[in-house]
Amino acid sequence: MKKTVPTLTAVAATLVMLADPASASVTVTSANLTAYFNAADLHNDSGATNPASGTDISSWTNLSTGTSLANGDPTIWPTYISVGNGGINNLDSVRFNPTNSGSANADLLFNNSMSVSARTVFAVVTMVNNSENYSTLLANSSNSLTIRQNASNAEYYVGNTADFIKDGTDGTFYINGTAGRSTSFGTAHIIEVVSNTAETYTGLRIGSNEAGNQRGWSGDIAEILIYDDALSASDRNQVGNYLATKYGITAAYVPEPSSALLSALGVFAFVLRRRR
Repeated sequence: MKKTVPTLTAVAATLVMLADPASASVTVTSANLTAYFNAADLHNDSGATNPASGTDISSWTNLSTGTSLANGDPTIWPTYISVGNGGINNLDSVRFNPTNSGSANADLLFNNSMSVSARTVFAVVTMVNNSENYSTLLANSSNSLTIRQNASNAEYYVGNTADFIKDGTDGTFYINGTAGRSTSFGTAHIIEVVSNTAETYTGLRIGSNEAGNQRGWSGDIAEILIYDDALSASDRNQVGNYLATKYGITAAYVPEPSSALLSALGVFAFVLRRRR
């Protein structure tokens, strides 16, 4: 009976599929995911109740806990952008409106009762150029632990005693996997911030440091992941490479070969030997 041997093309296609980090979930073992906000799933129902694109949203659920950030003031709700409508990499995003940031009505979602342990933060965002100074991505209710823009420049603030990275010495900023704080206005990027010490956001805020404050974030946010500890090199590369691949961002994260990929490589080697 004639034997059927997989073609090299088929095996290669399998390798590509297994090597794609966007095709599998990210599993981290060196830290706990204490907060996860994903614009594709605003209300922890796999996106079933995400509204029409262009709709202002009053809440965003932390997928790690099921509790939500919210805001009862419709004048400062951010806007949901669905797939195919100009979000980051044309995927789901939440847009914090730059037209509000120059006033006292910066878009904001918050929960004064939400407590989040944090040492490592990843976020996929764009930073929009406007007249605002120190636009705030994350903060807590006491206007501290902020991750924010540096004045009106296309970079993140080095930090003082009120920031997540204190005085620029208590941790490290990474842009797309490389140590640094500078980006470009309007360009999607992965901001990764790692503190040397564990912190706790009490009353977590996304988009501004407090209601009525002018330091509002201007730009899109696709995902935010907060971990309670520093990640191992392997876990860090896994998270970063997943985000970079999903959102079409060129980054310095190194893909880690999965066990499935290593098994496929063994099959590939076996097929090569059989064809000789």
